Amino acid sequence: MLASNQDWMIYLRDAGQAAKGSCGSSGERVLVALHRAPVSTGTVKPSQPSTLDVNLGLTWMEGCRLGRAEILLGQSSAVVAGETLHLQAQGDGVWIGNCQ
Repeated sequence: MLASNQDWMIYLRDAGQAAKGSCGSSGERVLVALHRAPVSTGTVKPSQPSTLDVNLGLTWMEGCRLGRAEILLGQSSAVVAGETLHLQAQGDGVWIGNCQ
């Protein structure tokens, strides 16, 4: 797990770091971000998107550029700027992207 809090779980799978033979030798890195929408109180729903900034320094994602991504649910975005991964989502969401 790369990062988490009450609304986010961020995973990174690095095939180059896996046990030999378990997932090939491609060295591919895949990022998966899961966002759970905050629980609304009564009829009022949160209108501001939820954000999470993840420091990538000294992780397997350091120096990555995010390639093509699949946003499976919700309105989500992920941007790498320097050593920070900035995630934003409103509602439930799943974001899957490869790291180059």
